Amino acid sequence: MTAETLLRELQSRGFVLTPEPPDGLRVNAPRGALTPELRATLAAHKPESIALLSRAEAQPTTEGVAPMPSPKTPTPQQVAESAARWLTLPRLLRDLLAIWPGP
Repeated sequence: MTAETLLRELQSRGFVLTPEPPDGLRVNAPRGALTPELRATLAAHKPESIALLSRAEAQPTTEGVAPMPSPKTPTPQQVAESAARWLTLPRLLRDLLAIWPGP
């Protein structure tokens, strides 16, 4: 397996890999997806993977390897709006039960 094949496989499984200076590799993976065997394979291809990801970030898609998408972090406003929706749900249920005529 080549480093490029490995990166494509990991990307299809939902992994997000980003190179970290000077020679690190950050791996964000779905819970339980990073098995010991996969970790060993990734470690064996680490230098090649870092080089491919660094080139992909510098020149997107020109090397044949698309850059890995970065995880989306919600803004504080999005978090507040989400919390407001959930905080009003109990109030809505309480009000509906108060006016529900019953069976």
